[in-house]
Amino acid sequence: MTFKKILFLSGILLISPVAQAIPPPDALISVWQSTLQLLGVISVFLVGFYYSLRQYLSAWKKPILVMLIMTIVGSAIYLFLPKQTAKATPPSRASHSDIPSLSHDKSVIKNTLIQGEVLPIKEVIAREPDKFTRTWKLDTYEEMRQEMLAIRSKKHLPAFRLLDITSFTPQALNKHIQSSPEKLFLLDVRGAYERKHFSIPHQASVHYGDLIHSTLPEKLKQQLPKDKLIVVLCHSGLRGYIAANLLHQLGYNNVAFLQGGLAAWSKQKLPLNGREDYSSTTSIYPIMGDKQVYKDNHLLKVEIDVEDDVIKNIPNLIHLPFEIAPSKDINNIIQQSKTKPIVIICKTYGGCFHIANFGYLIEQAGGKVAGVFDETGQFVIPPIIE
Repeated sequence: MTFKKILFLSGILLISPVAQAIPPPDALISVWQSTLQLLGVISVFLVGFYYSLRQYLSAWKKPILVMLIMTIVGSAIYLFLPKQTAKATPPSRASHSDIPSLSHDKSVIKNTLIQGEVLPIKEVIAREPDKFTRTWKLDTYEEMRQEMLAIRSKKHLPAFRLLDITSFTPQALNKHIQSSPEKLFLLDVRGAYERKHFSIPHQASVHYGDLIHSTLPEKLKQQLPKDKLIVVLCHSGLRGYIAANLLHQLGYNNVAFLQGGLAAWSKQKLPLNGREDYSSTTSIYPIMGDKQVYKDNHLLKVEIDVEDDVIKNIPNLIHLPFEIAPSKDINNIIQQSKTKPIVIICKTYGGCFHIANFGYLIEQAGGKVAGVFDETGQFVIPPIIE
């Protein structure tokens, strides 16, 4: 095969991709498309130059015309080819339904104001001094996480992964309160009765269930700062950790929580208003029997456990998951208790823990608590009378 034929066939091969240089599917990157277009133009000019040179050597009258035609053809191909850019396929969003329960997520929430410790919640819990508390907190955290994700899914709120977040030991937080109070904003997410019983000075409070529903009272929206570190306080540290994550979801980047909660603060004998002797197992209300609860139709019967598997066979039972319910649902029941005495019913430790919180809100609003009923008989006991 002669040199001229090889050059001619090469030119044809270079020209042919030009016809196929229509923008490819999204899977093909735009760089390859642009390369094909450029090669097509170059091939046109090369072939045109070759034949023009050939004819110029044999017949000088035609080269200008041939070159002009090739130039026009090459320019037309280049100008009229579509110049679209392939679109990148957006990354698919991972489902949050299979989030590992206590795995260490490498993503963290860091504040830029006061540096604390950024630890996985599992490591924070591991600092508890006794095995029983560690086991209880690990199990309780997992239950709370599942409950939070379930209610948000039910309400069509965005799911998200709980991240490692800044936290402080009681001693460290107390030191910052003493040295840099202007850089801190303390937010208490405990119930009103808990705060009344014992607390440390804080700037605001909010119902934990409102945060789960991504609902902030207007007054709190005006109070929460963006230029201070928001430290979330709770009883054990678990609500504080989840609440801090929920605040981060709402756009508050500088958030933290207290390791071990105010219970740990009290054990360290740090400054405290009141005494941390609040116990969820001692009832401040009359304890009612099952026959009275099942048969008395003059009572407003409200079960406050979070679990969806509510107590069966109690007539006219209202299920109000107090801890994770929004304030508007709680206030609706409180309004009814003003005209009809309420019996607070529970069957889990978590539900019975909040009897005093719920009862306190009812009484403060002018309602009446007729008594409490613990179906299991193991979480609520009568007060000890000395």
